Amino acid sequence: MESNPLQPVGSNGTEEASGYAPYRFKSSSGGEWRHGSELKDALISRTTTLRDKVLQREFLDWVLTDNDNVFKNKETGEIKYITTRKRGNRQYAYRKRKQLEEIARLYDKKEFDFDAPGWRSNYRFTNHLFITLSFSQRDYEMEDAWFLLSSEGGELNNFGANISSIFGHNGKIVVKEAQSRGYPAAHLLIILDRSILVKRHSSRDGKQSWRLANRRDQARVGKTDKDRRRAFTDPDSFKDNPIWSHGIMDIKGIVRGERFMGSRNELSYIYKYMVKSIDLKRSPELMEAGSIDDISNPSLRTALWTHFCNKCFRTRDLNIGKAFKDKIGLLPETSPEGPSPWIRLRTIPSWVGDIIRAKKEEKTLSVGSDPPHS
Repeated sequence: MESNPLQPVGSNGTEEASGYAPYRFKSSSGGEWRHGSELKDALISRTTTLRDKVLQREFLDWVLTDNDNVFKNKETGEIKYITTRKRGNRQYAYRKRKQLEEIARLYDKKEFDFDAPGWRSNYRFTNHLFITLSFSQRDYEMEDAWFLLSSEGGELNNFGANISSIFGHNGKIVVKEAQSRGYPAAHLLIILDRSILVKRHSSRDGKQSWRLANRRDQARVGKTDKDRRRAFTDPDSFKDNPIWSHGIMDIKGIVRGERFMGSRNELSYIYKYMVKSIDLKRSPELMEAGSIDDISNPSLRTALWTHFCNKCFRTRDLNIGKAFKDKIGLLPETSPEGPSPWIRLRTIPSWVGDIIRAKKEEKTLSVGSDPPHS
């Protein structure tokens, strides 16, 4: 039988007796993720680090190894194999694409920027903000930064409280994303109850964006003209910011009909790493990579860091607040009525499920074939 390089073998590099020759594991974990909350504790105490190559290889094996949940119908005895959804795989990306489509369908119906009567054309009113929060890589270790973004670290909650005290009640989507070197950057898409004045701004490299125009709002978030000028000359100026003193904070107003940082819009931007699956067919360079830093494609490397760090810290990469759902009219998911006849028996590697199904099919064909002539 011809070898299939996309199916797993044992960690010793030998082929299975079945003749299947899978993707060769980079670690001794066999594609399993054996870490729980103790890993987060170890990262915080520096017993291990996110730069650990062994830990990264275990993650690569895990994300590249599909698993099947085996279900049995209690009434009919039928067996089904359903590929498990996990961070970064095809099923995960598909689920996120469907989620994005549903949110975008409702979101696009909403009007959230308006003319500013009496102001020049480069001014608008909007009730949507997009905020990016980063951490100083001189002042924070990567593990500390990711911890501060967790619910235990609490800094996102503190920042959200600051935003509410300045702009009032709001709903938000929060995304925890990695940069290409692994440090985190949080993105917040916020819908406000009130509209605020924004002005078109041209950066030094010519990029256009909409910035807070009200001086009181600027002062309360630490983004006055004086603050911006100081940021170009003083690398520690962020430490004096009244609502985010851990690194650079960027705040933009959202105006419809314009591309957003290279994406179709702000929603597409925050979902960009979640709707693309990480697999060998799409990214064959993963076959030879021994760690995340071995990846040359910056987009793929950033996606891997995003999934890896959120996995290690057991954090959700995207959280849609109830108030945001209410503001766009997103209804809660409904559960099917009544008990399901299906029960989960176990979880197995998908390539094992392929072998089981192939053998069952061979047996069925053998039983149903004509008897040999005497």
